[in-house]
Amino acid sequence: MNLEEKVEYFATDKAFGCLTRPALEWFIYEQKKDTTAIIIDLDGIHKLNKEIGYLDVNHAIRYCLSEMSKFKLIYAIGRVFSGDELCFILDKDASTTEIINKFKNLCSEYKIGFKFITCNLTTFNSLKSTSMWLDSMSTKLQKEYTYSKII
Repeated sequence: MNLEEKVEYFATDKAFGCLTRPALEWFIYEQKKDTTAIIIDLDGIHKLNKEIGYLDVNHAIRYCLSEMSKFKLIYAIGRVFSGDELCFILDKDASTTEIINKFKNLCSEYKIGFKFITCNLTTFNSLKSTSMWLDSMSTKLQKEYTYSKII
């Protein structure tokens, strides 16, 4: 395995096919233009894991994220914490409403709802500040969010 293959291997979350937390931090840090972020906390995952099993739940989330990655205005999708907190990095001109509605429709098939917040990103001066920002957004998500109910 060459270096590029190793980097790709370790940057990709094996369960969902999205970026790992360190890769997401690096991606955000390297952005040199204004972008938008949607931080998402999936609901109903623990119940779903008990009902249909972890592998099927992981497959469902992987499918939803794979479909979302087909949007040209989504630059990256990554995991923030554990398996139920995600981050979409979008072009600043992308319609967050359209992105959320598409994700809601995909998730509804699996009875997954989610909380989310949106925010604009600017350039970060260090990887540490990027990491701290993700942590603060995760905390903010638990307090100030919009909710997409399970359909």
